[in-house]
Amino acid sequence: MINEVVIEGYIAGSPWTYSGEQFFRLGSYRDRQRPSKRNENRDEPDYVTCRLESSSGLPVMLQVGTLVRVHGYLQSRYYSESLSDWLKDAKGPTNTLSIGNEARATCTHNRVVTEIVAERLVMLSQQKADRGKNGRETKAAKKPAKTAEATASS
Repeated sequence: MINEVVIEGYIAGSPWTYSGEQFFRLGSYRDRQRPSKRNENRDEPDYVTCRLESSSGLPVMLQVGTLVRVHGYLQSRYYSESLSDWLKDAKGPTNTLSIGNEARATCTHNRVVTEIVAERLVMLSQQKADRGKNGRETKAAKKPAKTAEATASS
């Protein structure tokens, strides 16, 4: 079986750390020959979570808007979420729910996360390129002058 991922995109949102590992969301626009993800007549990126394992030992400064290329593999993992945790992050009028503390702690839901585990991370640019109407890079956009590469394997 082949489980290998190479994807380019922009770091979206603030990177975070959990259990000593660094995570970030990557927004990637689809190739021109693939169906676009349309929202109000403009291209929208697809988002995926990327994980840099702590075993890499590399200090990596990730900034929102940086164009990166990620080489790695796809991984799924499972976790259990309590009703209390779910309600903390839920959107909408959750304060109207009348649920006891015992139920909040004991009611759980099993979740699955699919993410890319980055073995190599290539920084292509520090700024988001100018984007035209269709979300693609315009001719006026600057091409990256330098490429910085970090390898997450030891």
